[in-house]
Amino acid sequence: MKKCILIFVALLLTVSITGCNHGVPADFPDVRPASVLVTLDGKPLADVQVMLLSDQTTGITVTGTTDKDGNAALSSVQGNYTVKGSPDGNFKIVLKKEPVIEGELSKDEIAKMDLQKIREYETKMFEARKNAVSIIPKDLSSYQTTPLTSTIDKNTSTITIELNNYK
Repeated sequence: MKKCILIFVALLLTVSITGCNHGVPADFPDVRPASVLVTLDGKPLADVQVMLLSDQTTGITVTGTTDKDGNAALSSVQGNYTVKGSPDGNFKIVLKKEPVIEGELSKDEIAKMDLQKIREYETKMFEARKNAVSIIPKDLSSYQTTPLTSTIDKNTSTITIELNNYK
């Protein structure tokens, strides 16, 4: 019995000393804390989806969504693994934001409606969304057309984007 306990303790120590890689892909690059600030007319813009794409880090997408202060803390994603931060490199930046639809209701408000009212509301919103225009200039929403580029490295960990510069 003592031998079994000693083997168990030895295995436990081996795992704790060497650590577990928690599924981190072997080719995952080192990352550093990084963020993006998105503004419009100098004011923070919330709920903007930010993607940084690089040819240097194949298979890794760097993403974030801006908060009420316009800041997006970036995370790097490869497969099912996500780590906070961004690898160093040169990136093309893509921005997306769902247009705000006038008259849009919350889920709680919709839940209080009868089925007929929900159908009418959904039809109205479908038509409104077809004609809605995002405040993000269209060319910034596509990898092929975005002029936005930046570098993440030891000297640059925050990227600031003022949308008025791209209208």
